[in-house]
Amino acid sequence: MSVRKVGVCAVAVLAVGGLAGCRTKAGAAAVVGDDRINQSDLSSLVVTGATVKAGTQPPKTTALTFLIQQDLMERALAASGGVPSDSELAQSHDVVLSNQFQQQVAGDSADKLLRQQAGQVGLTAKFDAVYVRTLELEHELITRKKITSQPRFLAEIDKLHVPVSVSQRFGVWDPSALSLKQGVDPDLSSVVTLPSSSSSPSPQ
Repeated sequence: MSVRKVGVCAVAVLAVGGLAGCRTKAGAAAVVGDDRINQSDLSSLVVTGATVKAGTQPPKTTALTFLIQQDLMERALAASGGVPSDSELAQSHDVVLSNQFQQQVAGDSADKLLRQQAGQVGLTAKFDAVYVRTLELEHELITRKKITSQPRFLAEIDKLHVPVSVSQRFGVWDPSALSLKQGVDPDLSSVVTLPSSSSSPSPQ
């Protein structure tokens, strides 16, 4: 899945200084604010015994990154008028996937293409819903706040001041990229980069 990146959001999402990754509650893969992401929930997004090509980020790292991003996006929307319903978010389904695939896709065809791509990097069908929802949440935030630059986008997340802690077995949360340190799987680019499209903001 090739996606042209247009930059990352350098956002200070930690309420306490430094990178998170020291302490999480027992059994938790990560904690975002007061929301706990259980390791069992994370495991459900990853194919058991999945092998990935050399140099590719482990699927659990990719999945955990998106779960954390999704939580942060929901918090940003909740703080600015509320999180849309699932049906409202779904209206941008084709747009966000077309942006990510850099080709016009729609409906079941888009979902099948995503399943093919995600399956190749060890992620289950359950992950697809997390991926699409996070894209839709980001699209809604950009649209609602009329965001036209990367600094403006990062400000919307920055003002949340949400602490993020991650189990050390999965790495360290990098607030400068809103991803686990060393990034996510290159075939499933972090959504916390403003999508390249005529309706999306350009980096400044």
